[in-house]
This record gives sequence, C-alpha cells and structure tokens, in this order.
Amino acid sequence: MPDHLSAEHLEGYRQRTLAPRELLAADDHLAACEVCRQQLRDATPLQAPRASILPLPSDDSAPAGHLSSAQLAAYVSDTADDVDREIVDALIYQMRQNRVTLRLGEEVGAIDTIDTEFGDRVRIHLSSGKKLTAEKALYSVGRVGATDTLGLEALNLHSDGRGRIKVNGTYQTEVPNIYAVGDVIGFPSLASTSMEQGRLAACHAFGLPATSVPELFPYGIYTIPEISMVGRTEEELTEQGVPYEVGKAQYREIARGQIMGDSTGLLKLIFHLGTRQLLGVHIIGEGASELVHIGQAVMAFEGTVDYFINTVFNYPTLAECYKTAAFDASNRMGSPQHTIRLKA
Repeated sequence: MPDHLSAEHLEGYRQRTLAPRELLAADDHLAACEVCRQQLRDATPLQAPRASILPLPSDDSAPAGHLSSAQLAAYVSDTADDVDREIVDALIYQMRQNRVTLRLGEEVGAIDTIDTEFGDRVRIHLSSGKKLTAEKALYSVGRVGATDTLGLEALNLHSDGRGRIKVNGTYQTEVPNIYAVGDVIGFPSLASTSMEQGRLAACHAFGLPATSVPELFPYGIYTIPEISMVGRTEEELTEQGVPYEVGKAQYREIARGQIMGDSTGLLKLIFHLGTRQLLGVHIIGEGASELVHIGQAVMAFEGTVDYFINTVFNYPTLAECYKTAAFDASNRMGSPQHTIRLKA
C-alpha cells in the first residue's frame, strides 16, 4: 500500500484520540469488528459515525468472495468452530443496530485517495464495481509471525507463507531442542494461551512434569459487546452426534444487567443430555471475558447442571446468569435420575 494513503496500522489507530466520522475496514480477522465498535463507542453523538467491514481472505483456505452472514463466524475468530453461531448472530445484530455495515459479499480490488470539498478521503474500489469513500480506512490482514529475520534457514527450520512455525504437542519445532510458542505458531494467538504454551514448553525442556487442558482454554473477543467462550459449540456437538440441551439467561432478566443497562447480553450453557455435564459456555455482553471463568472452573471438575442449581451466587451480580441458565436447561432436560433429600 502506498505510504500517502490515509490508512493506518491497527495499533496506531487504537492510539488515536479522535474517532473518524466514517471508517472502512478491510480485514480477515476480528480486528475489524473490535475497532469499528470501539470507534462507534468513542464518538460523540454529534459525530454520527458510520463504519463498514469488508472481509479480506488471507489464504487459500479462507472462503473467497461471496460470504453469507453465517460465514462471518470465520472472520470473528480464526476458525468458525470456536464461536457459537447464535452468539455471532447476536453480534451481527448489535453491530448493524450501531451503524456498522457488513459488506460480506464483496472483495477489495484497489485503494486510492481523492481530494474532496471536505478534504482528503480514501476510496476503496470493490470487485463488484462499487466505490466506497470514507475519512479513514483500516487495512489489516491478520497476524504474521515475525520470523523472517531470525535466520531460520541456518537452523534448518521453515515457516509458512505467514511466518508460522510448525510445532508438535510439546511445542518442539523440527529441531527438537528448539521450541516455539505464541503468535509464531498460529491459532489461537492469544496472550493468555501463549503464556501457557511458554510454561509447558519450558517444563518440557527441563524435564519437569506439567499438565494442561487445551480444550478448556477460554477465548475472549473484545468487541462491544464482548464475546467469550470455553468448551464446545452446538454446531460441533450436532456434527458429532452428541445429545445435549441448552440453557440461556438474558442479562435483562438479572438485576445486575438491569442496573448496568445491558438489555442485550446473553449467557448460554450447553449440557450433555445424559450425564448433565457442562460442555460449553458462550457469552455475549459486558464483562463476558470475566464471567466465562466460572463455567471454565466447573468444566474442569466435570460439574453438572445441578451444581449451578444448588449453588448460591451473590446478588446482584452477573454470576446469577449461571443459575438462571441452569434452571432453564434443567426444565428442558427433566429431573435427574436421583433426588437430594434434605434432613430436618
């Protein structure tokens, strides 16, 4: 991209103090969703900002060209399997309600600048022939591993087209005494999981015992509203033929949600229909990335829906969503095969 274009790197944009009135985001990652929603939050009512998101496939495995709303999940997270479809639909609705246009059936052809009566503007040419003009454009193609200057060839190591290094289950590269973790090995490329990968790699390198449960790693997407999840999705369980039931709690049903004024938040729990064990937690709403850890802990100890029903949560807190969602699921599942009798 030419240097004179009115486009900025992601970190530089986040440090701006004045949000543009119009933003075009061409992106293959969740950055577009996060930045567009932050821009709308930071703007004053008089600015009446608008934003558009254009999907930008980054490799051959990404869907090219004509995307449906269902496929937005692949752009909210690195893989569509990690984000529950219902949560994605809720995010799409919230973004559209806040003047974000999702142009999912378009491809970016070219970018240039034009001089208008309002000053310099950036113009994006779409493959369909449309032309979009805005004050700023955010062009982001996701994460690229910074490995090109490490001299990997001298170590007999190789990276793919995005600078990612292949590792095994203990984070060893093709050279066993060299380890790699974090963004340079690809998904999930989160600070929290990268630190855990580093701990496991260090323990393995020094022969120390270490255990971890990657399937219980939580994920947080810092859009507005936040999204967070841990465990399995409905789509994944349906594909695998696992019987399950769902329990939901709307923030507006909870006293804390009403106090906060969050009427659109949702906590969704997925339980095994036979064992009643918690299989997945999916949340959209304020504090989602904090709230998810309750479900994560229960899943680690193979807790069931009955744990939430028999537990008392502080009032008023968003944690009460777990109890409400558990009652919802239990009503659908029916009573357990045993009952708990209380002695006088």
